[in-house]
Amino acid sequence: MTNPVAAVPRTIVSLGFGAARVPVDLLAQVTGNGNNREWGPTLALDSVEATVRGLLGLLLGDPELAAQGHVTEARVQQRTEAAERDRAADARREVADDRLQRRREEDQQAREQVRD
Repeated sequence: MTNPVAAVPRTIVSLGFGAARVPVDLLAQVTGNGNNREWGPTLALDSVEATVRGLLGLLLGDPELAAQGHVTEARVQQRTEAAERDRAADARREVADDRLQRRREEDQQAREQVRD
């Protein structure tokens, strides 16, 4: 049977972070990042929430709250790694696009020289 007193801190943490999430979600919508779960401020808030849940769970002896913190932190880590992979892929794509553009320009110049 779960301890009803232990549910109070979980509820307070959930309500507090729910309220803190409102301005971050609004900013995400305004900046066009509403569906971007890997957006920096969203990840930062989720990371803080994970830390708070984990620490409070340990301090209050609430294993469920601590577990919520660990699960949230693991999810944040996965999303952070995904964002890093996306940035790396974008950088590689940009380099490849630049090389392709240079190659096309060189080929065009070579064709013009042959014509002349």
